[in-house]
Amino acid sequence: MEERLNLVERVVGLLIEPRKTLNYIGENPDLLGPIIIIFLVNLFSLPIQEYSQDLLEMVQLPASRSLVFSVQIFAAYLGWLLIGAIYLGLTRILGGVANYRQLLALSGYIQFIALLGTMIKTPVLALTGNLITFSPAIFLEFQQRFYTPLGALLERFDLLNLYSLFLLGLGFFIIARLSRKRTIVLIGFFWVWGTIFSVLGAMIL
Repeated sequence: MEERLNLVERVVGLLIEPRKTLNYIGENPDLLGPIIIIFLVNLFSLPIQEYSQDLLEMVQLPASRSLVFSVQIFAAYLGWLLIGAIYLGLTRILGGVANYRQLLALSGYIQFIALLGTMIKTPVLALTGNLITFSPAIFLEFQQRFYTPLGALLERFDLLNLYSLFLLGLGFFIIARLSRKRTIVLIGFFWVWGTIFSVLGAMIL
């Protein structure tokens, strides 16, 4: 009889038994877990966003916190659906066999790593007034960290982000059954283009 993993066991398994957990997610691609995780990621990130905006003295249109969160969570779920479609298209082009539901589950569960990051950063921010990072950009001032090309480049080496990328690649290998070489090429493609957009965005700002 197949071992059943609840939500907590799945997200913890991504840290301690990623191969076994991704196998399970591929065979049991539920979407409730990702929906909960994405909601919590956005909820926990609100204090970090407000801190960033206050520090940079950004001008905002008047809006209630609930309205801002509603728009943000809608965009997050829409982005999740679009990313799943992109993953489906690219893996199919490369010969993968995963279906849309499996890739939605994969991308949604991987966002637990982002949730873990916000769950660490938010209490530290509340206690110290400083926003920490897990990248070499920790040695830069806040404005330099996120709003200069160098800071944007260094942030791409954030340990949690790199681990998320590793899980994504492992998921493509296990669930979509891509070859090792094609998986590496696809993950490299995502990282390079993500880096380009991050650096260009910092240059524009």
